[in-house]
Amino acid sequence: MTRDEQLAVVREMAGRAEPDTAIARKLGVHPRTVLRIRQRNDIPSLWQQPGPQAGCGSPAQYKTRGCRCPVCVAANTTRLAAARRDRTARRDTATFKHGPNGYSNWNCRCPTCRTGAAAAAARQKAARIARGATR
Repeated sequence: MTRDEQLAVVREMAGRAEPDTAIARKLGVHPRTVLRIRQRNDIPSLWQQPGPQAGCGSPAQYKTRGCRCPVCVAANTTRLAAARRDRTARRDTATFKHGPNGYSNWNCRCPTCRTGAAAAAARQKAARIARGATR
């Protein structure tokens, strides 16, 4: 199959909202190849478009259905920001364990939380270096 024929199949099946895996099976290639064809020719993939089912735009769709359309991503981001603001507002009255968890989740900057967060970051960095990761 020529590249032009592959592109025609990708355009047609993408227009019907077929996933990359189905397109790859039809073409006999790896799904990553389909992704590259889409990217080279500005053909949006399913995760870049609003989901086909009703209900997009809620954090529940992001969390339970796994929808990653921009509307659901924005709704989930808003939900997480609100939850963090609520936790930070309750920090003075809540009981939480001071340490790395208090630093990252409760925005506590006491010496115990700062030291715990720094130690956790150092452990993570050492683990990355040990497994050969560059970042």
